[in-house]
Amino acid sequence: MKVALCPSLFEENLDPKAFDNFSDFVEETALQKVLEVEKRLKDNGNNPDVVIGADTMVTLDGKMFGKPTSEQEAYDMLKSLAGRSHTVYTGVVVKASDNVVKFTENTDVVFGALDDEQIKGYIATGEPMDKAGGYGIQGVGGTFVEKINGDYFTVVGLPLYRLCSVLYEPSTLLHIKEAANRRKDSISEKFSKLYDPDSTKQEFSWHQDCLATYISEEKIRRQEIALHKKDEEEVSASTSKANVEELTPKPT
Repeated sequence: MKVALCPSLFEENLDPKAFDNFSDFVEETALQKVLEVEKRLKDNGNNPDVVIGADTMVTLDGKMFGKPTSEQEAYDMLKSLAGRSHTVYTGVVVKASDNVVKFTENTDVVFGALDDEQIKGYIATGEPMDKAGGYGIQGVGGTFVEKINGDYFTVVGLPLYRLCSVLYEPSTLLHIKEAANRRKDSISEKFSKLYDPDSTKQEFSWHQDCLATYISEEKIRRQEIALHKKDEEEVSASTSKANVEELTPKPT
């Protein structure tokens, strides 16, 4: 299976107040990311077998801390987290065809005491600006973490153990396999039309493009082989000539 990283273009503008709890919020945001990516891929002619999306949110005293929109906001977030325990929620969505699996993991994180110099120095690195809560535990922000209670990768943004457990569930594997089979059937159908006299003009044009590309690539490949063979022959001839010259007695 080929795996590709495809950042979502979803604006992440859902209203937290519209959700009953933090888990519902991060799961819905993750779902919207997945739907946007899946649609964009399909619009470009790609049909993914499975799309996985995640969203992470830092919470403290009942408030959500997303990605800071300014350095001042990053400072305020880190100042609030300093010397205290907060909870990180990561919602994950796995979508294979029409089958959707959602889950949320949470981890408690304890920050050590931070002074203004540490906070401002960290903000100057630029790392906080694209991280929920204004820090990345996998980066320089990890130096602020005194301890955690839960899964480290949940704080990073993708709880790997739980994700792999979901992917290995028989029902999930079945849906992924079905999606892969549908994709293969679609490809086979396109190529079978190469020999279909009733193919449309558009399909025929597509076939011509495929054949033209193949012929062009094959021509280039053969030229490269010929050049390589010629180079080998020249090297071989040069080596043989040098050997003959070495073996030929020189007049005294």
